Amino acid sequence: MSDRLSAGEADRWLRPAADLHLFMVEDGSVLFDRAGQQLFYLNAAATCIWCHVEERLSLPSIIERVAGTMRLDRTAARRHVMEMIAMWRRLGLLHGRGERRQPPRLPQEPAEAPREESAPASLQAITKWVRYRLLHTNFSLGFSDPLLEDLVHPVLAHLERVHASPAAVQLGIVLENGAAQVWQGGVLLGSCPTLRSLAPLVLGLTSMLALRQYRHLLALHAAGIGAGEAAMLIAAPSGSGKTTLAAVLHAAGWDYLSDDIVLLRRESLEAVGVPNSLGIKRGGWELIASHFPGRQPAMHLRPDGKLIRYLSPVRPRAGFAHPRPVRWVVVLRRSAASPGRLRPLGRLEGLQRLMQNCCGIPGDLAPGDAERLVRWSGTVAWHELEMGDLDTAVARLQSLLAEPKPLPSPAAQA
Repeated sequence: MSDRLSAGEADRWLRPAADLHLFMVEDGSVLFDRAGQQLFYLNAAATCIWCHVEERLSLPSIIERVAGTMRLDRTAARRHVMEMIAMWRRLGLLHGRGERRQPPRLPQEPAEAPREESAPASLQAITKWVRYRLLHTNFSLGFSDPLLEDLVHPVLAHLERVHASPAAVQLGIVLENGAAQVWQGGVLLGSCPTLRSLAPLVLGLTSMLALRQYRHLLALHAAGIGAGEAAMLIAAPSGSGKTTLAAVLHAAGWDYLSDDIVLLRRESLEAVGVPNSLGIKRGGWELIASHFPGRQPAMHLRPDGKLIRYLSPVRPRAGFAHPRPVRWVVVLRRSAASPGRLRPLGRLEGLQRLMQNCCGIPGDLAPGDAERLVRWSGTVAWHELEMGDLDTAVARLQSLLAEPKPLPSPAAQA
């Protein structure tokens, strides 16, 4: 089907779909699609056209107004308007057409359904239980063999709580039929045929169980570090260097929040990291080893087949679960051409690129949630960091500490 519409087709569908909400940001806007649970970012020209669509103006009137506002001849204005209308129709943003897609969701269940089986005798014989706390969830982990504890505890040591309240989740870890197994009561949550895979399995299960019980608005694929009461989010896809960068900043005195997932709390949009041990992939340890003298974490095998070392961080004075206002968001991009370049981003571009690194939402967003997110973007300093050299990247981020705190924009204070 052609991307271009005739005037008759455009007029027939030229009204917004139901439950769309527009929020102005700088000279552009954010369009929230509640039914599709998506945010769309409109530049100044697209915002102008959308506002005319919301006014239910005729197509010729929209073209005339766009031609005047953008100082275009009528032919160019018509082409621009028709291209935008065609795209919005494909996205389902105009009444009666297109498919409105759903955003990613955090997994609420294991990839494989837990199996109810007869619990092995070794599970009943566990006598030693170690208590940990992740987010707001207390765990007790029992080990049927000291070897299992030696494999798992170093990965969770920073989360240990000797005097924690009774655990909400109790997991028994046993060796059975040549495999390491993780049980919750009479339910087998997971198993692995090699002991090198046990720590990643336990880490994945505890994270999933803790995330289920923590109230948040968004989960972001980002590293989180803290200075004082403030948080910095370093957003990027896997393999971009978030973990090594967070590790060196942590060694330089920043508080560690997370190397992979940061949660934004629903009401305040304060940041709380999922503070698993830093997962250093093959080749990464050589880059950061000099910052952690005397430490050589063991190698483990992840379910995806990658070898990884887990570096247990130092617990912040206020604890890992202490919410922090986000002062900086840094979008990380690997670059050999201009390593270390740090450039500011506008709110609209920054928010758009942060949301590209959203790895899930626990429930449907409401218009009020989208509005809070847009206002929150006015309180954050947005940057892009092109990383080629680790030490240069660290120096650039350290320099942000000397910058004055950004003042909220009028829209953010409204």
